Parts: sequence; C-alpha cells; structure tokens
Amino acid sequence: MGYIANLPPTSSGLKYSNAAYAQYYKFGLNARSDHLYGVNLDKDLGDNLRFTGTVYYEKKDGWGSSGVGYDTALTYYNQQRAVVTGLNAPLGLQFGISQIDGIRKGATGKLSWTFGDHKIEGGVWYEDDDYHQLSNTYNVADGSPEGAPNFSQPVYRTRNYTSKRDTWEGFLKDTIVLADGKLKVDAGFRMLSVDYQMLGKRNREDFRFSQTANLRTTWEDLFLPQVGAVYTIGRGQVFTSYSENMSLPRGADAVYYTPATTNVPTPKAETSKNIELGYRANHPTFNASIVTYYTSFKNRLQSFSEYLPGTTSLETYYQNVGGVHAYGLEFSGQWKPEALGGKIYFNTNASYNKSVFEDGFSVRSATAVTNYDLEGKSVPDFPEIAIQAGVTFEPVEWAVINLSTRHISDRYSNFMNNEKTKGYTLFNMYVDLGEGFNYGALKDIKARINVDNIFDKDYLGTISTVVTGAANYRPGPHRTAQITLSAAF
Repeated sequence: MGYIANLPPTSSGLKYSNAAYAQYYKFGLNARSDHLYGVNLDKDLGDNLRFTGTVYYEKKDGWGSSGVGYDTALTYYNQQRAVVTGLNAPLGLQFGISQIDGIRKGATGKLSWTFGDHKIEGGVWYEDDDYHQLSNTYNVADGSPEGAPNFSQPVYRTRNYTSKRDTWEGFLKDTIVLADGKLKVDAGFRMLSVDYQMLGKRNREDFRFSQTANLRTTWEDLFLPQVGAVYTIGRGQVFTSYSENMSLPRGADAVYYTPATTNVPTPKAETSKNIELGYRANHPTFNASIVTYYTSFKNRLQSFSEYLPGTTSLETYYQNVGGVHAYGLEFSGQWKPEALGGKIYFNTNASYNKSVFEDGFSVRSATAVTNYDLEGKSVPDFPEIAIQAGVTFEPVEWAVINLSTRHISDRYSNFMNNEKTKGYTLFNMYVDLGEGFNYGALKDIKARINVDNIFDKDYLGTISTVVTGAANYRPGPHRTAQITLSAAF
C-alpha cells in the first residue's frame, strides 16, 4: 500500500504509530552485489586419463529494509534498553535494515580413466563459506513515512553474527556398459563432511540477555552409496536407482535464530534413502516418462512459524521432527500430432505424492515440555495431487500462443492435520510475437504478452505452517497482465 496520511494513532497518541504505516512502500527496499571469479583446467594426463578442476572465489554484499510499526518497536526497545547502550525510544514509524556480507571460496578436482567397458571417476571438492549478518532498527525523522532514516538513533538491535561452513566431499564411481551397449550401470559412493560454526548475537534475545552465541557442529558421513542402471528397449528405456544422501540442514543459520522462549536443540543432519523405478519413451511426435519413487528421511528438518511474545510478528524456525517417508508416482509427456501439421502440441506433468511423519518431537520452554505425536500425519503444505498441462499453437514462424493450467489439491496447514486449505486451479497464457522483425536501427524486435490467473481466481497461495491451530496465509495474486518489448541495436 502507499502512504496514507490520516491513519488513526494507537493509544500512545503518536501521529504515525498506526501499524499500517509499516507497509509504506518506500521502506521496502533491497540491493545485492555479488562478484564471482573462477579458473578452470581441463587436461589430458595420458592415454584415457583426464583431469578437470576449478578454483573459485565469491564476494557477497547486500542489504534489505522494511518499515517497523510503533508497537512492535516499543516492545523490543523496552526489552533491550536496560542492557544495550545507546538506544532511543521509537517515534512512530521505524526503519529496519539487514546487511549481509561474506566470502565464499573453494576448489574442485576430478580424474576420469577409461578402459574397456569401464569409466572410473573420482574427485574431491572443498569450500570455505564465511557469512556475516547485521540487523538493526532506527528512528526516522519525526517518525514520519516521509522522514529520512536517522542512523545515529538505533531503537533496538536484532542480529550481529558470523557463520562459517567448511565443506569437503569426495566421490568414486565406476560406469560400465554391458549387453552390447543396451545396459549402462553406475556404482559408487560419496563422502561428505560439513563443519558449521556460528559466533555472535543471533537474535534480539541475545542482546536482551547480554549473551553471545559460540556454536559449533560437524555433520559427517563417509559412505553414501549410489547405484543406478538404464536398460534400452527399442525407443524406450527402463531406469532404476538407489542412493543415500546427507545434507547440511536447510536454514542452518535460521535454526539458531530461535527465540529464547523456545529451546530448539542443535539440528542433526538430514539423511535420506531414495529408490526410483521408471520408464521413458522417445518417438518422433511423442515422448513421455513415468516414474515411481520411495524416499525415507531421517532427522527431517521442518520449518514452522510462531508469534513472537507480545507481538503480532511471525518468526519462522526449524526443528528436527524425526523420520518422514514419501512416495509417489509422476508422469510427464509431450505430444505433437502429425494430423495438426506440427503447429499444435500438448504437454502435461501430473503427480501423486504422499509425505508422512513417522515420529514426533518436543518443544521445551522455560517452564514446560510439550510433546507432539506426529506419527501418520501428513507433512503440511504438501499437495498430494499436482497437475500442470498446456497447449501451444504456432500458427506462423513469428508467433507462439500458449494456454496452460495448473491444479493443486488440498493441503494441510499444520503438523497436527486439523486445518487444511482447499485446492485451486489456475489458467495462464502467453503470446510471443517477433522473430526477424527489424525497424531502422532496431533489430530482432519482439513482444511478449503474459496474462496470469485469467479467470481471477481467489486462492490461498503461501502457507506459513504452524504446529497446531490456525496457520497464516498469503493470498495468491489476482489476474495480472504484462507486456514486454525487446530489441537489439
């Protein structure tokens, strides 16, 4: 929303204390600047022996800002002012800014050796990733939406921490071709080790209680087998695979943002075992694939949102929720009928997916422990049925018209599965015009017209999942149209 000059103040009586001022568009800003450099080497070391390697370096800088309402700022100011020096009482609307910077550097190397029906590959990867975040909230002149941020008047502190990830990975794989080239088998394993550290003020509570985090965790698995096979039958292929994987928990930094009211333990690494079996066919006017899969997760890390004490602000955090297994069936294909002269073709992707909790978890507060039994519950925000289909029409060389539809089935919004949102179906289209149009100095003039949500469907798109009770939603966008013109000169 834009600036509304006459919103009623809160009980404080301050002119710009209404929480709606926090949505003022001029305060929603962001900027990012990354510089990535790399050097590659690809060299034959002898007969059938080849080395490839890369060294890279990345520098990251960026910031983002938003408005902060008076009541929220006052709550955090009162919590911190007795222990954090230099703070100033909020004046109305405040300016929150989060700044990030960091250095990521690493190297990869791989050797491949071919002999007979075998190709043996082995390699290593090392990366050092340092990341820093600084977040503060400041007054603006007169507390007004039109006021300039006053960086000499901090209202409260949010974050000032550094995280560091040292990652190394190794792998060894043998690829063998059998049955006169019809059968291809891959077999090997990976080794992975991730050392994670966090140092500094993770959240407002660390400033409030004058504490500094100094955390370190290592996630490691030195044997992760990977096996796969592809067998060719005529124009089709049968394929299957088995793999075991481990990964740094998603949102690892966010795990440690957790408010002091919730004691979330150090996350364990997510591990998974994956099996798939499928068939794909390729024909001149038709190609398709169908695959079924089963995945078993251990120490699954799941995100959910909670209200911060005394505020209407949501904070998302993560916790291991034990085991999760998922299974499903997916189909995708494209058909360009000969009878239509190749000018019209159809595509579709349809899937049935089921993801279920196997265990539960506990949340420990300062006064109690709450246990949640999730066995047999569906993972929230995970539709069982998803379908996307479209038809494309190319009447002439310089025009493409596409109409597509997307269907998402019902989704649970919380871990306990006692609230769900209805599914929805959307229709979209685009038209591309161009290909070879020139006018004066302008070359390759093109136009693209997009219309999304053609029938202006009301639906709930994004879910901020919760453990139990009512979740928070963000509605999907209404019908939107966009025209893009491009040219070279």
